[in-house]
Amino acid sequence: MDKDGFVYFKQRIKRIIISNGYNLYPSYIETTLNSHPYVFTSTVIGIPHPKKVQVAKAYIVLKDNIKPSKDIEKDIRKFCEKNLATYSMPAVYEFRDSLPTTLVGKVAYRKLEEDTHKW
Repeated sequence: MDKDGFVYFKQRIKRIIISNGYNLYPSYIETTLNSHPYVFTSTVIGIPHPKKVQVAKAYIVLKDNIKPSKDIEKDIRKFCEKNLATYSMPAVYEFRDSLPTTLVGKVAYRKLEEDTHKW
């Protein structure tokens, strides 16, 4: 918030996903996913879509004692339905043991984007 009371969203412009004309902010989706009791950490990237240009894909690392399953994915989807706008819901969920990182320990988004195939 600036001195005049205006609120600004700070987000790297490269990380904004434009889906069907809507701006999706991966950090907001990640914050929501990370607040789920089964989720240790997550990251969201945009992947190509034939009609919407891009959609959100969530990469999720679950907490230690939680194993990926259809029921876990369903529970996380329901959680997102309650806490995210319909247009910002991840279209794809992928569970991983870990996320790739850069030399300084940040998530390597480019590596995830390179690994992602068009669907």
